Amino acid sequence: MEGSREAGDEPARASQREPLDWSKMDWARIKQDVEKMQREIFRHVRTKQYWKVNQIQKLLVRSLSARAWAVKIVTEINDGRNTPGIDGRLYKKDPEKASLVEGLRTNGYSPEPVKIEWIPKPGTEEMRRLGIPTIRDRAMQMLILLALNPEWEAKFEPNSYGFRPGRNAIDAVHNIIGVLRAYKGRRPHPGWVLDADISKCFDN
Repeated sequence: MEGSREAGDEPARASQREPLDWSKMDWARIKQDVEKMQREIFRHVRTKQYWKVNQIQKLLVRSLSARAWAVKIVTEINDGRNTPGIDGRLYKKDPEKASLVEGLRTNGYSPEPVKIEWIPKPGTEEMRRLGIPTIRDRAMQMLILLALNPEWEAKFEPNSYGFRPGRNAIDAVHNIIGVLRAYKGRRPHPGWVLDADISKCFDN
Protein backbone atom coordinates (compact mmCIF):
# COMPACT_ATOMS: atom_id res chain seq x y z
CA MET A 1 0.00 0.00 0.00
CA GLU A 2 1.46 3.29 -1.12
CA GLY A 3 1.29 6.52 0.84
CA SER A 4 2.94 9.94 0.83
CA ARG A 5 5.97 10.31 3.10
CA GLU A 6 8.18 13.24 3.98
CA ALA A 7 11.89 12.87 3.25
CA GLY A 8 12.72 13.21 6.93
CA ASP A 9 10.54 10.23 7.77
CA GLU A 10 12.61 7.71 5.77
CA PRO A 11 15.19 6.79 8.47
CA ALA A 12 12.51 6.30 11.10
CA ARG A 13 10.33 4.19 8.78
CA ALA A 14 13.08 2.22 7.06
CA SER A 15 12.33 -0.97 8.99
CA GLN A 16 8.59 -0.40 9.46
CA ARG A 17 5.61 -1.36 7.33
CA GLU A 18 3.08 1.28 6.33
CA PRO A 19 0.02 1.52 8.63
CA LEU A 20 -2.71 -0.87 7.55
CA ASP A 21 -5.42 0.73 5.41
CA TRP A 22 -8.55 -1.44 5.58
CA SER A 23 -10.20 0.30 2.63
CA LYS A 24 -7.31 -0.64 0.31
CA MET A 25 -7.10 -4.32 1.20
CA ASP A 26 -7.08 -6.70 -1.79
CA TRP A 27 -9.51 -9.29 -0.44
CA ALA A 28 -9.34 -11.60 -3.43
CA ARG A 29 -5.58 -11.85 -3.03
CA ILE A 30 -5.81 -12.21 0.75
CA LYS A 31 -8.33 -15.07 0.49
CA GLN A 32 -6.17 -16.69 -2.17
CA ASP A 33 -3.07 -16.51 0.07
CA VAL A 34 -4.93 -18.08 3.01
CA GLU A 35 -6.41 -20.87 0.90
CA LYS A 36 -3.00 -21.64 -0.60
CA MET A 37 -1.54 -22.23 2.88
CA GLN A 38 -4.59 -24.29 3.84
CA ARG A 39 -4.13 -26.52 0.78
CA GLU A 40 -0.51 -27.07 1.76
CA ILE A 41 -1.56 -28.07 5.28
CA PHE A 42 -4.13 -30.50 3.86
CA ARG A 43 -1.60 -32.02 1.45
CA HIS A 44 1.10 -32.51 4.09
CA VAL A 45 -1.36 -34.17 6.49
CA ARG A 46 -2.30 -36.64 3.74
CA THR A 47 1.40 -37.45 3.20
CA LYS A 48 1.99 -37.60 6.98
CA GLN A 49 4.61 -34.83 6.95
CA TYR A 50 3.43 -33.44 10.26
CA TRP A 51 6.48 -31.28 10.90
CA LYS A 52 5.59 -29.35 7.74
CA VAL A 53 1.96 -29.12 8.88
CA ASN A 54 3.05 -27.55 12.15
CA GLN A 55 5.41 -25.19 10.35
CA ILE A 56 2.80 -23.92 7.90
CA GLN A 57 0.16 -23.57 10.63
CA LYS A 58 2.52 -21.29 12.55
CA LEU A 59 3.19 -19.26 9.41
CA LEU A 60 -0.53 -18.98 8.72
CA VAL A 61 -1.58 -17.63 12.14
CA ARG A 62 1.25 -15.09 12.03
CA SER A 63 0.54 -13.93 8.49
CA LEU A 64 -1.12 -10.59 7.80
CA SER A 65 -3.43 -12.23 5.25
CA ALA A 66 -4.87 -14.76 7.72
CA ARG A 67 -5.24 -12.19 10.50
CA ALA A 68 -7.02 -9.78 8.16
CA TRP A 69 -9.28 -12.51 6.77
CA ALA A 70 -10.22 -13.68 10.29
CA VAL A 71 -11.16 -10.13 11.28
CA LYS A 72 -13.19 -9.62 8.10
CA ILE A 73 -15.16 -12.82 8.73
CA VAL A 74 -16.17 -11.92 12.29
CA THR A 75 -16.77 -8.19 11.71
CA GLU A 76 -18.43 -8.22 8.26
CA ILE A 77 -19.61 -11.73 7.31
CA ASN A 78 -20.72 -13.77 10.34
CA ASP A 79 -24.24 -13.34 11.73
CA GLY A 80 -22.85 -12.39 15.15
CA ARG A 81 -21.04 -9.31 13.82
CA ASN A 82 -23.65 -7.04 15.46
CA THR A 83 -23.57 -8.81 18.82
CA PRO A 84 -20.93 -7.43 21.22
CA GLY A 85 -19.23 -9.36 23.96
CA ILE A 86 -18.58 -8.28 27.53
CA ASP A 87 -16.52 -5.26 26.36
CA GLY A 88 -19.40 -3.87 24.26
CA ARG A 89 -17.19 -3.35 21.17
CA LEU A 90 -18.33 -4.07 17.60
CA TYR A 91 -15.46 -2.83 15.39
CA LYS A 92 -17.60 -1.17 12.71
CA LYS A 93 -15.15 1.45 11.43
CA ASP A 94 -12.25 0.64 9.12
CA PRO A 95 -9.54 1.98 11.48
CA GLU A 96 -10.94 -0.18 14.29
CA LYS A 97 -10.76 -3.30 12.11
CA ALA A 98 -7.22 -2.44 10.99
CA SER A 99 -6.18 -1.96 14.63
CA LEU A 100 -7.72 -5.33 15.53
CA VAL A 101 -5.70 -7.02 12.77
CA GLU A 102 -2.47 -5.41 13.98
CA GLY A 103 -3.11 -6.53 17.57
CA LEU A 104 -4.15 -10.09 16.73
CA ARG A 105 -1.05 -11.96 17.92
CA THR A 106 -1.01 -15.47 19.36
CA ASN A 107 2.01 -14.90 21.61
CA GLY A 108 0.88 -13.92 25.08
CA TYR A 109 -2.77 -13.74 24.05
CA SER A 110 -5.27 -13.60 26.91
CA PRO A 111 -9.04 -13.93 26.22
CA GLU A 112 -11.77 -11.95 27.95
CA PRO A 113 -14.59 -13.58 29.95
CA VAL A 114 -17.67 -14.46 27.89
CA LYS A 115 -20.91 -12.53 28.18
CA ILE A 116 -23.72 -14.79 29.43
CA GLU A 117 -27.18 -14.57 27.89
CA TRP A 118 -30.19 -16.86 28.38
CA ILE A 119 -32.22 -17.53 25.24
CA PRO A 120 -35.37 -19.65 24.76
CA LYS A 121 -34.99 -23.08 23.18
CA PRO A 122 -37.20 -23.41 20.07
CA GLY A 123 -40.55 -25.12 20.77
CA THR A 124 -40.06 -25.25 24.55
CA GLU A 125 -40.25 -22.98 27.59
CA GLU A 126 -36.74 -24.02 28.58
CA MET A 127 -33.95 -21.43 28.46
CA ARG A 128 -30.53 -22.16 27.01
CA ARG A 129 -27.32 -20.62 28.34
CA LEU A 130 -25.33 -18.82 25.66
CA GLY A 131 -21.77 -17.57 26.13
CA ILE A 132 -20.85 -14.66 23.84
CA PRO A 133 -17.11 -13.98 23.39
CA THR A 134 -15.83 -10.54 22.49
CA ILE A 135 -15.29 -9.73 18.80
CA ARG A 136 -11.54 -9.77 19.49
CA ASP A 137 -11.72 -13.29 20.94
CA ARG A 138 -13.93 -14.44 18.04
CA ALA A 139 -11.33 -13.12 15.60
CA MET A 140 -8.62 -15.10 17.40
CA GLN A 141 -10.81 -18.22 17.38
CA MET A 142 -11.38 -17.77 13.65
CA LEU A 143 -7.65 -17.33 13.05
CA ILE A 144 -6.88 -20.60 14.84
CA LEU A 145 -9.76 -22.29 13.00
CA LEU A 146 -8.23 -21.27 9.66
CA ALA A 147 -5.12 -23.22 10.65
CA LEU A 148 -6.86 -26.26 12.17
CA ASN A 149 -9.66 -26.86 9.65
CA PRO A 150 -7.52 -28.14 6.77
CA GLU A 151 -5.62 -30.49 9.11
CA TRP A 152 -8.77 -32.15 10.37
CA GLU A 153 -10.54 -32.13 7.02
CA ALA A 154 -7.72 -34.38 5.83
CA LYS A 155 -8.39 -36.81 8.71
CA PHE A 156 -12.21 -36.92 8.90
CA GLU A 157 -14.25 -39.81 7.55
CA PRO A 158 -15.73 -39.04 4.10
CA ASN A 159 -19.27 -39.70 5.40
CA SER A 160 -18.96 -37.32 8.37
CA TYR A 161 -21.12 -34.21 7.94
CA GLY A 162 -21.45 -32.48 11.32
CA PHE A 163 -19.81 -29.08 11.88
CA ARG A 164 -17.70 -29.26 8.72
CA PRO A 165 -17.22 -26.45 6.19
CA GLY A 166 -19.31 -26.87 3.06
CA ARG A 167 -21.40 -29.71 4.52
CA ASN A 168 -24.79 -29.84 6.21
CA ALA A 169 -27.67 -32.12 7.19
CA ILE A 170 -29.03 -32.18 3.62
CA ASP A 171 -25.76 -33.75 2.43
CA ALA A 172 -26.15 -36.47 5.07
CA VAL A 173 -29.73 -37.15 3.92
CA HIS A 174 -28.62 -37.46 0.29
CA ASN A 175 -25.89 -39.91 1.33
CA ILE A 176 -28.39 -42.06 3.25
CA ILE A 177 -30.78 -42.09 0.27
CA GLY A 178 -27.92 -43.11 -2.02
CA VAL A 179 -26.95 -46.02 0.23
CA LEU A 180 -30.54 -47.25 0.50
CA ARG A 181 -31.01 -47.08 -3.27
CA ALA A 182 -27.75 -48.92 -3.87
CA TYR A 183 -28.89 -51.77 -1.62
CA LYS A 184 -32.49 -51.91 -2.93
CA GLY A 185 -33.48 -55.52 -3.48
CA ARG A 186 -30.10 -56.81 -2.25
CA ARG A 187 -29.26 -58.89 0.78
CA PRO A 188 -28.15 -58.13 3.39
CA HIS A 189 -30.07 -54.88 3.63
CA PRO A 190 -28.00 -52.04 5.16
CA GLY A 191 -30.27 -52.01 8.22
CA TRP A 192 -31.75 -49.09 10.12
CA VAL A 193 -31.38 -45.34 9.87
CA LEU A 194 -31.00 -44.00 13.41
CA ASP A 195 -31.99 -40.39 14.07
CA ALA A 196 -30.80 -39.53 17.59
CA ASP A 197 -30.61 -36.36 19.64
CA ILE A 198 -28.43 -36.67 22.73
CA SER A 199 -30.14 -34.64 25.44
CA LYS A 200 -28.01 -31.68 26.63
CA CYS A 201 -24.96 -33.21 24.96
CA PHE A 202 -22.86 -30.04 24.98
CA ASP A 203 -24.10 -28.90 28.41
CA ASN A 204 -23.09 -32.14 30.13
